[in-house]
Amino acid sequence: MWYRRDGDQWRWRLLRGGGEEEPVSAKLAELEAEGATVIPLEERRDLVLGPRGEEIHAAVAEAQQAARPAVLGTSEHREALRDAIFDARRELIVVSPWLRTAAVDPELVGWFRTALDRRRDLRVTIGYGIERDPKKGRDPAARDQEEALRRLQAVGDRARGRLRVVEIGNTHEKLVVCDDRYVIITSFNFLSFNPRPGKGIRREMGHRITDQAVVAQVKAQVARVLGGSGA
Repeated sequence: MWYRRDGDQWRWRLLRGGGEEEPVSAKLAELEAEGATVIPLEERRDLVLGPRGEEIHAAVAEAQQAARPAVLGTSEHREALRDAIFDARRELIVVSPWLRTAAVDPELVGWFRTALDRRRDLRVTIGYGIERDPKKGRDPAARDQEEALRRLQAVGDRARGRLRVVEIGNTHEKLVVCDDRYVIITSFNFLSFNPRPGKGIRREMGHRITDQAVVAQVKAQVARVLGGSGA
């Protein structure tokens, strides 16, 4: 096991007989993403850094933030979402019209679980929903969305309600709000699209905005729809 302070997360690998048993590690990681407790990290003692260590980590975090692109291309969005999940200290909002298991996969579920485990004050709100054609009924896309929703709700149940999923009706917004620090406004569907190498990639563009007035305005507007404070 090892601790990564940059993402405030614990990582682990299963080693036996001089090497890693990759199939077993993969299965355990899958079970962990689904809510099973593989290693009870809640029982660990918190790491305590001295003043110099805190200063170093703060400098690294500032440098990493400055190095992040303000304009996001298609392939940079998934990483930007991961960064926001681990950057958030108190509040994270993600709005995306559709939910699909291609994006709400074990990796994404694991990011949410890790962030919520490490930051007990963190609250995550996910908004989704777009008007559907009633003639289609429960087509494969609807069934897939139900499974993606189930995965997110399982994370929320495990975190005692600190992750909630809100169906907000007919929206085409795609955005992320990370505390009062920054927002991402984009054409990219965070919770339904997951670019994969070797597949056709459509063009997407997003903007990471750190202007505090803009962040406050976006946060207040979306909070009214989601039922949050927006303050």
